[in-house]
Amino acid sequence: MTLKNRTKLMCSMHAHGLRYDKGSEGALYKDGVDPANKRGSFVPSGGTYTYTWFVPERAGPGGEEGSSVLWMYYGHFMEAQDVNTGLVGPILINARGSSKPDGTPIDVGREFIMAFAVFDESNSWHFEANLTRQKRPFRAVPPGNPVARLPFPMYTINGLIRGNLPALTRKTGERVRWYMFAASNDEDVHTPHWHGQTVISHHMRTDTIQLRPMGMATAEMIADNPGTRLFRCHNNDHFEGRMVALYTVLP
Repeated sequence: MTLKNRTKLMCSMHAHGLRYDKGSEGALYKDGVDPANKRGSFVPSGGTYTYTWFVPERAGPGGEEGSSVLWMYYGHFMEAQDVNTGLVGPILINARGSSKPDGTPIDVGREFIMAFAVFDESNSWHFEANLTRQKRPFRAVPPGNPVARLPFPMYTINGLIRGNLPALTRKTGERVRWYMFAASNDEDVHTPHWHGQTVISHHMRTDTIQLRPMGMATAEMIADNPGTRLFRCHNNDHFEGRMVALYTVLP
């Protein structure tokens, strides 16, 4: 995986679930390793770095888990600011011999990736610049004064706010695999819920999934109820913040 840093920030990529050496860990901390051997931990603005990630058997789906599994990657140079700036994304791993030519699992008709995040805009690298561009006042917060720091929560699914995710469409009888993950803020405790359908997840039938910060889950659905319905986080604060989307099952 090659990272070309076109931001004005110092960036990195840290992967969950995969195997890597120290040069591709993407995380800077005191481990006694010469920083020259950990260049993936700090890619400067304009720089490029190639991470080498290995996919051993233990990085793939477990024996009772289906044909694919979800992991995550995210910025780990300054993790809180990096994630709240949107430097986070999914990694999908298929079991050996279970992929179509395009890389999707052979036993699934459609896949949806859903990232649930309550981004704290005040902890983004771009916060002050965004306020300046919007001509909104900004009052500097004294260092070490968490009481004075006012969060600016953004309730998002796939980075979109107020239910603006394009409708998720599939056909009746089609097997759908949902990959869901949460970001890393304290508020990122989510309960994705489907109206009018059920799924199989963690070996049980349900219509509501539990996600904790940096949590990941997959769910299998065979759509059998035509119509357009709500897909939402069942956390009341998040629902009031419009962490919602629509999904459509075609006849």
